[in-house]
Amino acid sequence: MSHIDVIGQQILEAVFMLFLSPFYYVSLLLIMLQFRRQLFLERKLFRNRLSSVTKQSLTVILWGTLLGIGISSVFVLLGVYITTELMMTVWITTIAAMLFRFRFICIAYVAGFIGILQVIWKWIPQASQIEWLQFIHDIHFPSLLIMVGVLHIMESLLLRFRSLRMELPAVVTGKRGKLIGAYQLQAFWPLPLFMFVPSEGGIQGLSLDWTTFFSSGSGQEGWMLTAFPILLGYSTWSLTQLPQQKAKQSSTWLLLYAFMVCGVAVLITFVPVLTILGALLCIVGHECIVWANKKKEENGVPFFTNGKQGLRVLAVIPDSPAAQLGIAAGETVYKVNGYMIETSEQLHKALRMNAAFCKLEIKDHHGESKFLQRAVFDGEHHQLGMILCPDDNVNYVMQMKQHAIWSYIQMRLSGWKQRHIHEDDTKQKTM
Repeated sequence: MSHIDVIGQQILEAVFMLFLSPFYYVSLLLIMLQFRRQLFLERKLFRNRLSSVTKQSLTVILWGTLLGIGISSVFVLLGVYITTELMMTVWITTIAAMLFRFRFICIAYVAGFIGILQVIWKWIPQASQIEWLQFIHDIHFPSLLIMVGVLHIMESLLLRFRSLRMELPAVVTGKRGKLIGAYQLQAFWPLPLFMFVPSEGGIQGLSLDWTTFFSSGSGQEGWMLTAFPILLGYSTWSLTQLPQQKAKQSSTWLLLYAFMVCGVAVLITFVPVLTILGALLCIVGHECIVWANKKKEENGVPFFTNGKQGLRVLAVIPDSPAAQLGIAAGETVYKVNGYMIETSEQLHKALRMNAAFCKLEIKDHHGESKFLQRAVFDGEHHQLGMILCPDDNVNYVMQMKQHAIWSYIQMRLSGWKQRHIHEDDTKQKTM
């Protein structure tokens, strides 16, 4: 069998392994549960559907697959490799983390945990006698760090594409007890990675015909391709700025973090004693991003609130009259049919002044006016598809808390579970 035939066979076997991996299907299930939860909360908070579960799920899965293939090519060229034991450790740790907080599914936390275990194994003589820790010594930690760095580079780029993110408008309680608008930015992408594992059990694997950075001196019996599906994800809140601005800011922080991790990975390749530095950077660096995001939102001025004049738009229903007119979230409805608007009641009254036509004056994000007009047809949304920042008439608010897997599984399946959902994801406002 020629070398090309062996490579082709390895690729086919890796793809076959991907579709046999239960973790890949767990990732797909979480994606669909996330969009299902988003749809449920949209209907609960705004009584309107702002997203499509099927369309968004297919889009995320498609992009995740394409990115997974691209990242796999980079890993193969660099010679980044893993072991079977490492794959199992990552999967088991990720599933366990989902029981507590969704953000812990990030591979950065798993890598930091494994790095600390490796340091303990090397520095404490008694640890080397523990049989179940023996495989920790064989893990190539720089390869794991490079994986963390490259994945976070891709994550930072994905955050800059709004069409690839899950943006959930919400009504929350501000720090002074006032109801404000907000956005929960939460995204998950299932990535099917194809990576090298050292051949074992006398099986002759592939011999690499190019010089690699990480796998030199390893894999004496050759290499085999294996499928390694992971779940890439990010979650944060935006209260003080537009969601696209928040995404760009978070993207910059993640990119800086990713380059630091990659730099430390290269350094550890030559100075293995610095493994503890890489392990702590994975965990502490990621937590610093979470902390910085939280502090910025707590100390800033809420953006999605109504001012003295006009009503600010929190979100726009897709394909609605407002969307067709080009009205965007964060803009302010200033006048309707020539009347100044300060409350939702005034908006409804002004729209009824002319049942067949409406003229709008909108203040954009820079405070400049734009004038819009459109015919009004029967059956269209009573606010033209605009979801406005909350007032005192809101019945439900969303709790800003970290969710575990249970909040995604325990969705409303019948009427008797409705009260439980109110207590979990939304709470009824008490007068």
